[in-house]
Amino acid sequence: METNYGMELDDQLSLDSTEFSKPPPGYDTLANDNVATTNPAASSEHNNLNLLVASSSTMSNADAREYLVDYICKQSCYGNSAARDMNMNNITSSHGLHYTVETFTESRSTERTHEPFHGDEVDGPSNGAPPTTWDIEVTPEQEFVDKTRILKVPHTDEIKTCHHCNGVGILTCDECDALGTKRCSWCVGNGVTFTKKGKSKKCKHCVGAGRLKCVKCNGSGHCKCSICLNYKQLRWFISLTVKFVNHVDDDVIQHLTNLPIEFFRSASGDRVLQEESLSLTPLAIVNDEKLNECSRRLIEKHRMAFEAERVLLQRHTLRAIPLSEIHWTWKNKANRFWIYGYENRIYCPKYPQSRCWGCTVL
Repeated sequence: METNYGMELDDQLSLDSTEFSKPPPGYDTLANDNVATTNPAASSEHNNLNLLVASSSTMSNADAREYLVDYICKQSCYGNSAARDMNMNNITSSHGLHYTVETFTESRSTERTHEPFHGDEVDGPSNGAPPTTWDIEVTPEQEFVDKTRILKVPHTDEIKTCHHCNGVGILTCDECDALGTKRCSWCVGNGVTFTKKGKSKKCKHCVGAGRLKCVKCNGSGHCKCSICLNYKQLRWFISLTVKFVNHVDDDVIQHLTNLPIEFFRSASGDRVLQEESLSLTPLAIVNDEKLNECSRRLIEKHRMAFEAERVLLQRHTLRAIPLSEIHWTWKNKANRFWIYGYENRIYCPKYPQSRCWGCTVL
């Protein structure tokens, strides 16, 4: 199927006089604008889960210093003597719990669209009643991945004269006003140009004619209709747009520190839990009400957010990101830095040996 060539403002005005047959059942609200269609969401029950995040392994002083020195040495704005000599007097190891809720939905909308009619077979209402929007089977290629598909609704073809060119197939060229030539821009239509010494000579671009052949119409004075492509007729049909969207919300539970959530999204860790269901049930973790409240909040947000879409599947994932907080002193300064993820990434916003202004060690 060829793509929709779209409608400009003049084309839309021309469509006011274009008459179509009565919309088929299920498409009563169809117009030239998109019309969203909905489907009631389904629900199911799910038992509460109990899980325990493994205890954190303690990072040694030597490892913390090695990771910090290695990182600082790769930065051009920081001196490494502070990392080598600072006193690391308190190391606390824990986990950042990265909790994610995903809702995979489907929405459908229809619009009346067109393509040039080449004279081939017409699949109109005489071949049967068009299926309703949700009767057309469309399955996602992959779950929890955004994808848009555009399909033609069967038995909705109507053949109409092109509204843009009134069935002529060609239009007057708007570049040259149907003359086939345009004024030469090199000599401004005079046919001659002048040298630096003021001597005139014949324009080499137009050979003295003062005009050049119009590039758009190739000198013919008229152009092929951009809507029907000179086929003079259009095949109008109902187009169905199916959008699969994965809606994602997340948060991080940190019991011993408060790093920005962006750090945990890309850091590696252990996947403690991943559950899929048509309707998720919030977590019920023993001795971690902070995580339970986060789960309830995000799941409730998703329950209320997509009423105009059909929920296909939900998924929640819990990852444990290793995290160590290290307190340091160097000369007369004291602060802390963090090492997180199995990549042993460094976050040291108050590194004491900076050679420039405004940098943060990340």
